[in-house]
Amino acid sequence: MYQHTIIIEELRTLIGCRVRHGGILCEVVEILEHGPFVVLLNLEHGTIIQTNQHGDASRRVPLTYTIPVMHHTEGDVHPTFAALELED
Repeated sequence: MYQHTIIIEELRTLIGCRVRHGGILCEVVEILEHGPFVVLLNLEHGTIIQTNQHGDASRRVPLTYTIPVMHHTEGDVHPTFAALELED
């Protein structure tokens, strides 16, 4: 548990940083502890249409990506997280 806490604290320092995910400029906006996951906000594209529980288009929201930090089966860093490119 102690190691998990250290990882979460280190990940939180990334909040506000800009990264490239698949060539798309994004900003780290949240760290989800259960996973852990990094939530990225797409800065290059506008918004997408979000549907409600009935499938009806209800509002426009920013596009986000939820990236796993650890590979659950192997216990290593997830390749998607490892591929993030930190911007200056």
